[in-house]
Amino acid sequence: MGLSRDISAFGAQRFELTGSDVEYLFDTDRVRCTASQLLRSPMARREPAPPLMRYVSPVLDRPALLDVAGLGCETLRPGPEALHPRTVLARMPRTLCPSEDPAPPRTLADYEAMDLLHRRSAA
Repeated sequence: MGLSRDISAFGAQRFELTGSDVEYLFDTDRVRCTASQLLRSPMARREPAPPLMRYVSPVLDRPALLDVAGLGCETLRPGPEALHPRTVLARMPRTLCPSEDPAPPRTLADYEAMDLLHRRSAA
């Protein structure tokens, strides 16, 4: 997938993919998929989860991409349910909750992500 080093991500983490194969297959310059969809790649592997694992993700006032080892990684976008009194974000004012991206990239279906992964692994 163009990574410069190995990374770990939780299954729901969304990544943005670009490249000529994305443009050819989907007629758009960028698409998004989840880390769990990328597990079908021959280069990915599922690691046994430790008893306790801490993930860190910034929460910004608008959607943003972070470059994580060469792959576009979306920042966390908590919905209103994340502001439940028992969550870490409980004290965050609703007005600071990130707004939706006005033009989000297309989210790939599982079979589309698998096709893209096979094409990239064959290259």
